[in-house]
Amino acid sequence: MIRFSDVLRASQRASQHTSAPTGLRASIRLSVLAACGAALMGCAAQPGADLPPYGDSVRHMKELQVYQPGDEVTPLSGEKAAEAMRAYRQPASGTQRGSMSPVLP
Repeated sequence: MIRFSDVLRASQRASQHTSAPTGLRASIRLSVLAACGAALMGCAAQPGADLPPYGDSVRHMKELQVYQPGDEVTPLSGEKAAEAMRAYRQPASGTQRGSMSPVLP
């Protein structure tokens, strides 16, 4: 069984035999401490706690687009679709002659 005191003693021995300068050790410790602090601060906060539940706007738009009995229904006569089909079947105005010719002679 590994005891904490053995691990601590081994890490102290290893740190005594390393050739890293003291400034480097201090900067590594400081960066590790800063990273741990940032991680703890991120876990502690609850961003968006004061916002309405996620997806409310989507649910609202769905409710507006679904027919409910008693809602007013606009008549669909098909005139707009027929006009669009007539416009598609007519030749385009303002096309240039020869625009479909190949580039190479």
